Amino acid sequence: MAMCPFIIKWILRFFLKKRNKAVESHRKMKKVELIFVPTPGAGHLASTVEFVKRLIHHDDRILVTIFSIEWSSSGFADAYSESLATLQPDRIHLIQLSPVDPPPLHLWTLAPEAFMYALIQSYIPHVRNAVTNILSMKSTSDSIRVAGLVLDLFCSPMADVATELGLSSYIYLTSNASFFGLVLYLQALHRQNSSEFEYPNPENPNKDLGHLIPGFANPVPSCVLPSFMFNKHGSYTAFVKIAERFKDAKGIVINTFEELETYALSCFVNGQNPPIYPVGPVIHLDSLPHPELDQLQRDRIMKWLDNQPESSVVFLCFGSHGCHGPPQVKEIALGLEQSGQRFLWSLRMPETPLNDAAGAVHYKNPEEMLPEGFLERIQERGMICRWAPQLDVLGHKAVGGFVSHCGWNSILESLWHGVPIVTWPIYAEQQLNAYMMMEVGLAVELRLDYRGGTSDIVKAEEIEEGVRQVMDAGSEVRKKVKEMAEMARKAVMNVNGRRWRVELIFVPSPGVGRLASTVDFAKCLINHDTVLCIQWFSSGFVDAYIEEPARIHFIQLPQSYIDPVRKCCHKYCVHEIYFQLNPDVATDLGLPPYIFLTSNAATLGLILYLPIRHRQNCLEFEYPKPETQNTDLGHLIPGFANPVPSCVLPSFLFNKDGGYTAFVKFAERFKDAKGIMINTFEELEPYALRCFSNAQTPPIYPVGPVIQLDGLPNPELDLVQRDKVMKWLDNQPESSEVFLCFGSMGSHEPPNGHKFLWSLHVPPPVDAAAGTVHFKNPEETLPEGFLERNQERGVVCAWAPQVEILGHNAVGGFVSHCGWNSVLESLWFSVPIVTWIMFAEQQLNAYMMKELGLAVVMRLDYRKGISDVVMADEIEEGVRQVMNADSEVRKKVKKTEEMARRAVMNGGSSFNSIGRFIEDMIGNI
Repeated sequence: MAMCPFIIKWILRFFLKKRNKAVESHRKMKKVELIFVPTPGAGHLASTVEFVKRLIHHDDRILVTIFSIEWSSSGFADAYSESLATLQPDRIHLIQLSPVDPPPLHLWTLAPEAFMYALIQSYIPHVRNAVTNILSMKSTSDSIRVAGLVLDLFCSPMADVATELGLSSYIYLTSNASFFGLVLYLQALHRQNSSEFEYPNPENPNKDLGHLIPGFANPVPSCVLPSFMFNKHGSYTAFVKIAERFKDAKGIVINTFEELETYALSCFVNGQNPPIYPVGPVIHLDSLPHPELDQLQRDRIMKWLDNQPESSVVFLCFGSHGCHGPPQVKEIALGLEQSGQRFLWSLRMPETPLNDAAGAVHYKNPEEMLPEGFLERIQERGMICRWAPQLDVLGHKAVGGFVSHCGWNSILESLWHGVPIVTWPIYAEQQLNAYMMMEVGLAVELRLDYRGGTSDIVKAEEIEEGVRQVMDAGSEVRKKVKEMAEMARKAVMNVNGRRWRVELIFVPSPGVGRLASTVDFAKCLINHDTVLCIQWFSSGFVDAYIEEPARIHFIQLPQSYIDPVRKCCHKYCVHEIYFQLNPDVATDLGLPPYIFLTSNAATLGLILYLPIRHRQNCLEFEYPKPETQNTDLGHLIPGFANPVPSCVLPSFLFNKDGGYTAFVKFAERFKDAKGIMINTFEELEPYALRCFSNAQTPPIYPVGPVIQLDGLPNPELDLVQRDKVMKWLDNQPESSEVFLCFGSMGSHEPPNGHKFLWSLHVPPPVDAAAGTVHFKNPEETLPEGFLERNQERGVVCAWAPQVEILGHNAVGGFVSHCGWNSVLESLWFSVPIVTWIMFAEQQLNAYMMKELGLAVVMRLDYRKGISDVVMADEIEEGVRQVMNADSEVRKKVKKTEEMARRAVMNGGSSFNSIGRFIEDMIGNI
């Protein structure tokens, strides 16, 4: 009896030994050095350093050198550089490049992108020399090699340096994936039209058809494109040159995450672009070291927030370059005052008076720009400061809204803390960021096309309305932003300060359905690497299925163990029972055990019921005699609202040859699991799942419906046969066909074979123990002339692509053995089912479906291998009922279909349950 646990333990130890050797080899490998070249600017440097921290925490072989470029004195850069000196100096090295003569400063005013492009060009010789020196120093080292250059957006022309020196170049985009779509769009468009874009005439906005930019689901209006695209002084030309260098990169790292920009990222997986790596949100959670903010000022701000009610304060901040002229400042003040909301306003003041291109005068003192008496009137509910610790403020519970310039770092910080944003873009790509946030429903629109340095004024009424909307506690935007905050944190989930790639080992039971369901669940998990599959029986199906998943690693059981395991399985694990990894094996190896139940929550109820009943009565169940069935009181099984009749219990409960005893031992081990995942969803079995929400049961995670929508890769079904079946269905009226299929082991003896039209499975002759006679040809079991008489309205086939058939609009009913995978597939496609169970827990599945009103009952107590025959009139009645277009069953099944699809969508019940499982699992490591 110890054979199964022994073999599994041997395999796991062998696997873990190999894995540990790989880890040790990994540690002894050479260290790799990456050279980062960020664009000058506070946001670019901060984002680069945060990404570098992620890299070195992720892998201890990585060393990093950062080249710092400055073209003007920056207290922020100096402060940030000083903070780096204390951060792992043995692994992060900051090199300050020698300053160069910058381009003419008037170019910065006319065309900032052209200025930056020229500045970077002038630094190329310095970067080449610095990289050459590093390569020279590392050439004598056997343990460190330089892997490549990681270049910021404007530094992409430095890819030539990497090429010259035989290094790879990568691009780190501190913006989002949608902005990368604009980069790709520019490359293609410029080849057709090399001139700048024309800004749309405000008098004829309807003439603008927008731009089909990759990454955006809808055409992007011209008015939200970055200003450089309309710049005729060199910015457009400079940016096109930058964009053209992206194709030379070995990979593009983007400060975003899949859950935020699912559509955009999917647009770039086409083989034409370099590999894309979404690594965000990359944000500085400790806030930035800024010289303008002393500790006293920070403490004053945070103390004021401490005294405000939760989610009552709107925060206004427009970035390091975001300042407004006196007319706009007055409108902001009036809008805030009229809104009646509490607020914290970071009113940016430069150190010296300056007249900008729009003629706006900047003042040293806010009182000079604010309406008379404003500060006195709002002193109880508002605060104005020159600079605020933005991340600390957004993370404070008193803050409930954020009026922002929509810089990408600010957007990520607001999402991280679940604070909804009001869009007020000013410069750079901020208009595009704001538009993207509106497209995904994560922002309140104030303006999308506002541009700093123009005479445009946002009126007090607009500001008031935007503030009121963002502070609405019940808004859809707020709900979505809260959900996105959870996803953002999960995207960078870490344990003890280090990101982990979680590896799970799955041991599925023998059998087509359970292997398929296990692999499909593995595909649902984000942080998985390896699936351990024991191939009990050599079959074409398993071989075909193993070729399917791209990210799943299968380990075959050594051939020498297959026969002993098969014997062990035959002796101790009767065919109705799921194979379960003995938790002692996992415990011995220091691994937390989990159970993935490919059946439903009602089956779990039976499993939990058995040990309790066995302690009171250790005998097998007695199958009720037909003449005494009316006296059967049933069983109070958790998960069922009514007593469960004995006649629908699984056959192994009546088995006196070891089946019952084996299953009880199996059931007793469920309590040792760290968690139980079930292939069901809350909306289908709410009552059953509620029954298990107690401290006596391990955590339950409903993760279904887990089904393979592409159909199973079955070697018995060739494409010619499939095409024949599907072509026949294409010619049938909608919801006119009933489909009969009884699973991979579902076959009947000749008496039942005479009665109906179905998918007649003819397996190899391996089931003689059940007394079933197998035929190579369906004609041998069918009435004479049956196929000819029904050729216009029926098809009989040896195997059918079940998922595709159930999804076909011609199919209106399903006569099924009620295997759980088949039940879920029928619900997914809203095809009502007729119950014709055969073995395992199918009787219980059918009873549950009847209890929920989701099936037409033909038989609940039929069992394969006995002399019972379902007669033609029963079959006829069942088919008539299931094909009734107006039946209550059909209506309920349709509603359940909608709930099933919502459950697995982003934010659905099963989607969230998988997230809880991952979090809990990592917590148990």
